Amino acid sequence: MRLLTTHCQLEGFPVKPLKINKIMNLTRHFLALNCILLTLLAANAKAGKLNGNYSIHAGELISLWDVSGNYSNSFSVGAFTYTLSEDLSGQIVGVGTFYLGEDYLGVPTGLYGVVTNTGSISGISTNPTVDLGLAVTGTGEALGITVFNFTEVLNLQLSINGISGTMNGSGTDIFTQVPIFSGRDEIIRSASQPVTGVQIQLPGNATGDWQLGLNVAPQKNNKYSGTATITTPNGNHQNMNVAGSYSLPNGVSTLNLTGKGGNLTLTLAASGNQSTVKTMKGKLFGQSVNYKSK
Repeated sequence: MRLLTTHCQLEGFPVKPLKINKIMNLTRHFLALNCILLTLLAANAKAGKLNGNYSIHAGELISLWDVSGNYSNSFSVGAFTYTLSEDLSGQIVGVGTFYLGEDYLGVPTGLYGVVTNTGSISGISTNPTVDLGLAVTGTGEALGITVFNFTEVLNLQLSINGISGTMNGSGTDIFTQVPIFSGRDEIIRSASQPVTGVQIQLPGNATGDWQLGLNVAPQKNNKYSGTATITTPNGNHQNMNVAGSYSLPNGVSTLNLTGKGGNLTLTLAASGNQSTVKTMKGKLFGQSVNYKSK
């Protein structure tokens, strides 16, 4: 049987006849190549490599508590006023002042002291525990005269209530008073007692919210390097180093963030300058962070 042929002419130039089966083979090859190209384009559109700056509102995914800020805990005859600062490892330090009014030998007396705060925060980020110490060193003054020296050590174990914006708990209080008019430094009063029903109002910007900023550059062999910054609403900035890798089969990037006292591993997918966090796991501000997208 004679094979069918086709003829065409371009601009007056004859083209040799092509057999129909050759045209069909060329068509198949073209369609196969087009399918491969479309697959590659779809993969690239789905999730590409990270490159540049990314801002992630991490507090919308999981809470992280930074209790840094100014505190004023007043009671009927006195007040603690102090400022706390929390670092990436969850260690807490602070300084402040103390005042208490009382009677000493029947004379109205004011106790004035300097507060030194130490402590830490631990546990899971959605329900952390705060261990807070307040050590006071000061004097008792009556009628303008210093009549005794004193120390007070208050150790508290507190939980955070994000709804009420408070730290609540209990602890112990050790108060020691030393007269200065006796012939020797005789301790005239030293008492240790439990403290219950403690409620400390958190600063207004201590909300459990936080931001994660990434500056990432791709390297050879699908690797990453860069920096990260964790920022809390009270203006606390903690810097970290970034290393990681990109998985071509699933289009997911894995980043390892390390800093002084903290670490975080996260996986995310990027499309242009947008990123979607899939998982986060590590320890920041002394708290265990564990997030997985639904």
